[in-house]
Amino acid sequence: MKVLILSEKGNGISLGQRLMKENHDVDIFIQDDRYSRAGMGLVNKAESWRPLVSSADLVIADMAGFTKEERAIRAMGKAYFGSSELTDMMELDSGKGAALLKGVGMSVPATSAAPVGIELNVGGWWNGRGWEEPFHYIFVDRKFLVSDLGPDATSMCSVMIQAERSNRLLRDTILRMEPFLSRTLYRGPVGLDVVINEHGICAIRATAHINHSIE
Repeated sequence: MKVLILSEKGNGISLGQRLMKENHDVDIFIQDDRYSRAGMGLVNKAESWRPLVSSADLVIADMAGFTKEERAIRAMGKAYFGSSELTDMMELDSGKGAALLKGVGMSVPATSAAPVGIELNVGGWWNGRGWEEPFHYIFVDRKFLVSDLGPDATSMCSVMIQAERSNRLLRDTILRMEPFLSRTLYRGPVGLDVVINEHGICAIRATAHINHSIE
């Protein structure tokens, strides 16, 4: 199978390597010129994605933000995976994303300041019609040093725990997104960053894109 990966900064390189090990023909286009050298010698790099779409059996986007490309690729009748117009809006427009979460019955921060408590990511895999089990929780240590010290490094350490659909935390968070996801063309991982404290569960941000956990 010929696979074309659309990447913002090269996050999908290791996914491309995995697909190559399974004997698929893989090309990767990296959108951000600052990361043009990423993956050199590891995967086949494409200067442009457009000439490769016609021969691709599957196109994968590894990050939100490829709405324009998605429209063109779907119009060509190609199988497309990893992002969609509505989920891009949810992830990239913080105001609309918060309104969506509030609209499905989740609490969101009243101000721009994030609440204090236990931070975790509640995640699952959306297949276009429903959820694939198991779900998972990811506890993330974001600071560069121990004891919550130093600058934010996005993720210095992560611990993932599997979860079953019957879990109350899932019912009160990510499962509430099902009606919205059913209206999208999205297929792939969905994550919801939440903070849990004595006041309950507060939804911070929803994401819908391929991340490193897929590999």
